[in-house]
Amino acid sequence: MNLQITKMQIKDFEIIKDCLQKDFDDFWSPSLLKKELENNQKLNSHYFIAKNRK
Repeated sequence: MNLQITKMQIKDFEIIKDCLQKDFDDFWSPSLLKKELENNQKLNSHYFIAKNRK
């Protein structure tokens, strides 16, 4: 498998939002993560995603 690690963007969030609720605990709700990504210029946090390169 060939993975590519990139900084998470809103378009990535839209792809993974359904699995956030069913596969992870309630600590990070999809709405909270979306707000974090939308306000990323104001934060000290960075979010990354691993993508399977075909």
